[in-house]
Amino acid sequence: MTDTIIAIIKEVQEGLSAQGKTYWKVETNIGKFSIWEKEVAEHITKGREYDLSYITSKDGNFRNIVKAVLMNVQPGENQKSSFASLPAVTSKEASFYASYAKDIFIQLLASHTGEQVDENILLDKAIMYANIIKREMSK
Repeated sequence: MTDTIIAIIKEVQEGLSAQGKTYWKVETNIGKFSIWEKEVAEHITKGREYDLSYITSKDGNFRNIVKAVLMNVQPGENQKSSFASLPAVTSKEASFYASYAKDIFIQLLASHTGEQVDENILLDKAIMYANIIKREMSK
């Protein structure tokens, strides 16, 4: 199951697993996490606040970040967002997930009625949730 939190990155250190695979140890104001996907790790910056999606190991001992979305983007600054690669899908499946992401986006947008909201962040979240469903269904 994937959970989402908003956290500030305190420290990022590259490490090497016992099997020789590179990973990153991440310390946040919420606690410690790991990142196993380079495309996620290279988009986080110490001292910045992110909306982090992570998976907790079955034994509850490890939390692996699978997506990081930069929060509080300054004018003129690019939105940094990255997520772990997901399995390829057929065009029929892609159409299903695109439709599902659209439905999620509409619900997220409706839940913020009357508020100033960055639609790109909501769209990013909708895609993330649809990808979580895709990943769970492909197991």
